[in-house]
Amino acid sequence: MVAVGLILLLLGVGGGGFLTWMSLQSTWMVRLGPDGFQMQVMPITLFAAGAATVLLIWFGIRLVIAGTRRGRAQRKQLKELKSGADARGPEPEPQPTSPTTGIEATATPTAPAPAQSTPRPVSNTAAAPTDEKKP
Repeated sequence: MVAVGLILLLLGVGGGGFLTWMSLQSTWMVRLGPDGFQMQVMPITLFAAGAATVLLIWFGIRLVIAGTRRGRAQRKQLKELKSGADARGPEPEPQPTSPTTGIEATATPTAPAPAQSTPRPVSNTAAAPTDEKKP
């Protein structure tokens, strides 16, 4: 497949180069548009406009494909998260808190969340002096 792709790429580049060379050799102008609104352009200008149009169409299609893939991945991840939440069961309702202290009104002890070990960066520099005075 890669070999066929490279052959097609070389044919496309060679054909484009040949057509560009041929259009540069031309001295006549191409008429475009209906009567009353005609414009004359060189063949190379028409060729460049066509190439730019194809490039913009290709870029737009690539952006649509990338957006579709990203949206599909997000929907898949959301579906997996929802299915994981369904397997655990319903989440417990939050306990009412005191409006003044923000402490839970019930005295039921809760287990602390397990600490996650994260690697800490190692510093090779000495600790910077602080402006605090020791008593």
